[in-house]
Amino acid sequence: MIDLGHLEKYHENNRIEAKKALGGLPHSIWETYSAFANTLGGLILLGVEEYRDKSFHPVDLPDPEALVREFRELINQPGKASVNILTAKDVFIEEVNGCHIVVIQVPRALRRDKPVYVDGDLRNSYRRSGEGDYRCAPEEIEAMLRDAAVRTQDMQVLQDMTTEALCRKTLNRYRACVEQVRPGSLPEALSMDEFLVQAGAAETGEDGVVRPNCAGLLMFGKPAAITTVYPDFRLEYREEDKRNVFDFCENVLARMKGSLPVPALFPAVQEALANCLVNADYLSGPVIIEMNAESISLSNPGVFRIGIDTAKNGGLSDPRNSTMMKLFQLADIGEGTGSGVPGIFRISRELGLKEPVISESLHPDRTTLSLSFEKVADPASKKRSAGLSRQKSDDPRVKERQKNDIILFLTDQIAASASEIAKHLNISVSRTNELLAALLKEEIVVTDGTGKNKKYRLRS
Repeated sequence: MIDLGHLEKYHENNRIEAKKALGGLPHSIWETYSAFANTLGGLILLGVEEYRDKSFHPVDLPDPEALVREFRELINQPGKASVNILTAKDVFIEEVNGCHIVVIQVPRALRRDKPVYVDGDLRNSYRRSGEGDYRCAPEEIEAMLRDAAVRTQDMQVLQDMTTEALCRKTLNRYRACVEQVRPGSLPEALSMDEFLVQAGAAETGEDGVVRPNCAGLLMFGKPAAITTVYPDFRLEYREEDKRNVFDFCENVLARMKGSLPVPALFPAVQEALANCLVNADYLSGPVIIEMNAESISLSNPGVFRIGIDTAKNGGLSDPRNSTMMKLFQLADIGEGTGSGVPGIFRISRELGLKEPVISESLHPDRTTLSLSFEKVADPASKKRSAGLSRQKSDDPRVKERQKNDIILFLTDQIAASASEIAKHLNISVSRTNELLAALLKEEIVVTDGTGKNKKYRLRS
């Protein structure tokens, strides 16, 4: 949470909304509640005014207790909010500079609770973009509903198709790959249809006909068959489309082996590619892989189903297409156990490369993982660079602006290391440490962990 004792240092962004609320509980609070819950979570401040310079200032609420009571009563009414994702400690009254304000901490909703909507109408689902809330488009609502399902998207059996919709050449290569990396895992005597059922890519119906599920179609399907179910299906690598997911994956990995500027990064690229493909929402847009001399980026439609920090820390896996993940694992491609993303970061770190970057964008929803081929600058180089910019950075106005940039970054990221902050601000780590030391002295930030695990966050 932000440091309410230094409220003037903040302004509205994608994680903070301020409302004066002198006339009672604002109706727009429900749009913001829905928006924060459906995006990254955020903080609603009642009794806070935003000045022309965008800074926050408290105003004394005449009856904050009444606002809290009204909010708590309304949020538990099904006709007001589709679900109450708050705990008792998420709504409280705080005194700031002699004024009483109401603080509402809205967490990011679990995928099973999305979309969080208001006024009893699914169409009243909102999201947060920049400093404002916007009503979700129908396709955004449909995507959240798909993600909320217990069964992942790719488990659906395609009742109008048979395994004739699948490419036999792709299937033969996939089966040979499985038999090579996992000899004896599936009996050699199985027919191809039996193999597909055993692998999890198809099911046998009551009529005895074997039909592919969505995972089987995406992984091995003929192009015409795939686009009847996924009209926007597209896999792009250097502007070259591939027929199905397994063909595409094989092709990309084969080309990467011979063209990566840092060959030792290949295991991380393989894991990133598998992660990208099993988390794509194929009904919402293309998978795009781009590589240049500095980096490779892997972008898939759909936002993370778990928090980015959770994914980076490992131990939890919630793929959008769990059956496809199992098919990749059977072919020894991708971890799929929650350890994959941390492994990507570990490999880059061990190679001395700049840290990978995971970013989410909305409208349309998209997740992008970028792997850098560039080495982290050596200390001597950093020192020379710092020396050149010392005179400019000593300017008090520059220092204050950079401190405010750190505060805003920690508002969005919750916690970050000095190197992560330095990368975001595009300044040296030593300069970042100076700024963090000042913020620590002012009691605006605090630290968690020690050594390499040290993180900085705003003081609660």
